[in-house]
Amino acid sequence: MKYIKSIDSIRAIAVLLVIICHWFGENHKLSIITGIVNGVDIFFVLSGFLITRILLYSKNAAEQSGEALKVELRNFFFRRVLRIFPIYYLTIFSLYFIGPGTGTAIRENFIYFFTYTANIYFIRIESWDGMLSHLWSLSVEEQFYLIWPLITLFIKRQYLLKTILIFIFIGIISQYMTDVGGMYTFACFDALGLGALLAWIVSNKPEFLKTIYKPLLFVTMIAIVILSIRMAGFYFDLGFNPFKVPIRTLTSIITVWLLVYILLSNVPRIRIVDWLLQNRTLMYIGKISYGIYLYHLILPHFTNPTLSNWNAKLITSNSSLNFYLLRMENFIILVIFALLSYRFIEMPFLRQKKYFLTKRESKPGQLNSKVLVNK
Repeated sequence: MKYIKSIDSIRAIAVLLVIICHWFGENHKLSIITGIVNGVDIFFVLSGFLITRILLYSKNAAEQSGEALKVELRNFFFRRVLRIFPIYYLTIFSLYFIGPGTGTAIRENFIYFFTYTANIYFIRIESWDGMLSHLWSLSVEEQFYLIWPLITLFIKRQYLLKTILIFIFIGIISQYMTDVGGMYTFACFDALGLGALLAWIVSNKPEFLKTIYKPLLFVTMIAIVILSIRMAGFYFDLGFNPFKVPIRTLTSIITVWLLVYILLSNVPRIRIVDWLLQNRTLMYIGKISYGIYLYHLILPHFTNPTLSNWNAKLITSNSSLNFYLLRMENFIILVIFALLSYRFIEMPFLRQKKYFLTKRESKPGQLNSKVLVNK
């Protein structure tokens, strides 16, 4: 499968939206953007799409070659471990060692972070916990990875589409039934499921992409309008609150359209969208976005005091200017830190994925490391 570089740009946009949300706060003008489109939901759709596409490709190829699906399952899980675990566990064990210096209750609740159940921890305490707060979404993805490969690889083909649709329905309904910001994994099934649905179409009905493009674009425009109105705080006098809509679902629809736009080369092009998707800087940021996301709430906790004092004494005492300067400095440090993490920690582990290839993938001219397709 071909590596889709433009997906790295989408990852970059998603992680930048998350940073804006967490670094600038709800009252900042930039929150208008993050209030319309949520970066975490974009990541969920990408995960659902990429993981399902990999699994369906592996399933099809294994059935054609006669290889056991359990081998595909084993290789998938080991590849996921090599991709996700190293810097995650290095980070949480480092924070555990620092303990009270983190300003969190990581030592008292370490089991949640160790077992990728941080979302359950935040639901239980009905609050966030400082620099650990963003780890809830990584827990949701990891919990999804535990069940989805089993379903995708082993369920009969005629039931997979129905299963995906059920997942999407569960995700939508759950957003009306939970009061904890949709942190339950099943409340995220709409985003993960819509990504999976697109992967199913690409794998089984690729010609259908052209058919759905215009209707999907229309629905995307409606979703953007609804999300914009919601952010503006207006209400329609229609006897109901239009903002009681599944916000995550609307963001997911926008993301799915963007993916379809990338996959189709024969649809009318949108200049600004193409510029964003083909932007080399965004692609580079997207490639190291996992580290950027993991560290973005942690690094400022340790750098802010020193940088703020240094800026006030040597550069400017203007509080407004210091506010933006501090965030610019932190972003530069964050990117450098994530880059070093990618090259010297993540990449050595990623190279070990070659030991978890099937005989089919190991043959010259067959699959190589890019079987991971952006994952």
